Amino acid sequence: MADLKSGRRLENLKRLSTEQLEELLRTAPVLSGDQETSEYYDAIEAVLLQRETEAPTGRLSDLDASWEEFRRQYAAPEGRGLRLYSDGDQETPPSAGARSSAVFRKVLPIAATIAVVFMSMIAAQAAGVDVFGSLARWTEETFHFNGGDSTPAADGTRPQVEDETYLAIQAEVDKLGIDVPVVPTWFPDGYELQEIQSSNPDITEWKGVDCLFRNENSQTLRFRITKYEDDYDISSIVFEKDGQQVTEYIGGDKLFYIMSNNSRKTATWSDGQLVVSINGEFSQDIMKTMIDSIGG
Repeated sequence: MADLKSGRRLENLKRLSTEQLEELLRTAPVLSGDQETSEYYDAIEAVLLQRETEAPTGRLSDLDASWEEFRRQYAAPEGRGLRLYSDGDQETPPSAGARSSAVFRKVLPIAATIAVVFMSMIAAQAAGVDVFGSLARWTEETFHFNGGDSTPAADGTRPQVEDETYLAIQAEVDKLGIDVPVVPTWFPDGYELQEIQSSNPDITEWKGVDCLFRNENSQTLRFRITKYEDDYDISSIVFEKDGQQVTEYIGGDKLFYIMSNNSRKTATWSDGQLVVSINGEFSQDIMKTMIDSIGG
């Protein structure tokens, strides 16, 4: 099962452009010690290194020296608090905001990118620059996106799946003009699709599909896809939650946020225009399996 999941992950990553892969690294969550998250970013790095090996661009020409410089200056205890660029880059120390912007504009060797980005994000946050909250915010009771992009979503071909439930939902999603994979191809055992409701353009200012599932114990699962206009402020959309920790989970090319509200869990992703949410009374592992099935 683990090998199958790793293989699917690599295939999903290979569909993305180099720029999209680098964007995923730039929006990486802060170091959490989570093995699955670490393996995901290792896979991104592996794809980038493979591409550079097959078609060298010269971006990794000084990889060893750059990595050694990073370890010497920033990874050691005595390097804490130092700038993430060499002394020759600036004649005078810039402001905190200018410093963090300069770091993000630098082209970094791939193998050192993750570590350098994490360090620069931490430094920027300490300087008062809102980095980690730039995608989403949450409190003890609510969660919402900040209105910007979550993670880049790549256009993709429709999965070759003959499941009737998936095809029924996908048919409604097609009517919304959505060209990125957003529909799971796997749903928990025992849950049957009860109804699919499409938004009424005469009533709402957005387009959407709302799917209701139910099992024999009358437990429900809801899967929603909403497409907003480009100028719509999605930060006004609020998800209720309890005080448990929000989990950041990447499936395919999408960064989902998983939260709980008493016995129910919600997973949601947005690219600033699309909002996808899954809500049900089941385990986080089942939620992750549904997320992993999006796109194939």
